[in-house]
Amino acid sequence: MSFLAEFIIDNSVAKVISCHFGMDQSITVNGRASQKPVGGGIIELELESTSSTEFFDWMASPDQRKSGSVTFYRRDAMSRLKRLDFTDALCVSYHEYFHAEGSHPMITKMKLSAREISLEDVSVVNDWNAEA
Repeated sequence: MSFLAEFIIDNSVAKVISCHFGMDQSITVNGRASQKPVGGGIIELELESTSSTEFFDWMASPDQRKSGSVTFYRRDAMSRLKRLDFTDALCVSYHEYFHAEGSHPMITKMKLSAREISLEDVSVVNDWNAEA
């Protein structure tokens, strides 16, 4: 089965080439979880580049927070598989790459740090107020 994904933020839609997100929990020596999941707000994206400078502006504005989603579709029927929503995300890394050859000659790579991340109906909220 092949897939397709879209990154949606504000009124912009970008085709996703790759997306990585996840979280970890510390465990005891016996293998039991010892605290809440950490790192649950980090989303790494590779997108097809567009003519818009919106994402570059987001990176250049360290206090600008955005909310959006990544929707994953089944390519065969274009039915939705699942959706990753994020709230109050900062763009903490932005790079554009150009390669004259290949199927994706210009790619935008971004890393987002979100206060809240939800996969369908399961949410993780990072307590940004607890930071020093």
